[in-house]
Amino acid sequence: MTLPLGLSLALGILSGSTLPDARLSNYQWDTRPQMSYGAQALLGAGRLSGGVRVWTTSTTQELGLPDAGDARVRATSVDLVGRGVLVRGFGFDLLALGSVGRMHLAYQPDRITTMATGMPTVITLDPINEWEGGGGFAVEHRMGGVWSLGAALERRLFGLDTAHASGGTVVEGRESFGDWTARLEIARIFTR
Repeated sequence: MTLPLGLSLALGILSGSTLPDARLSNYQWDTRPQMSYGAQALLGAGRLSGGVRVWTTSTTQELGLPDAGDARVRATSVDLVGRGVLVRGFGFDLLALGSVGRMHLAYQPDRITTMATGMPTVITLDPINEWEGGGGFAVEHRMGGVWSLGAALERRLFGLDTAHASGGTVVEGRESFGDWTARLEIARIFTR
């Protein structure tokens, strides 16, 4: 792979854990830490780098129906990522991270038939697409010039349309939520 002088390309795989916002439990989401994974590609020059990251995690949501189990909710995000080296020394970099992108929430199953009303009723759980943004910090160590190992902690913020029962009526609104992600990364570095 040939890159212009002074540029580097890092192709990495990511694995870690995502802690959903505790307030999602008000909507019957399981908010315990969940395994997550992804990949990213970053183009770098000097102390700055940027690129694209794909990250996915899942949890469950209770539907509250006597004849239906929980639905699995998979959150997959595609983000533009920016990183900058804050401190460099002893073979390690301390980095500031920022990201913005789109999150896709998909349910499995996405169609449920229930007899809760006394007759067969089909409920469709449509996918949800929302903007999201985040920031955090990472520590990275280059090994042998062509590999890097890193660890990152990042906070992601997003909004969701919500509905809940209050005094016999359904109250609809929009709320902001945030989750925390701790992840490890191994990347292959390509330079000229």
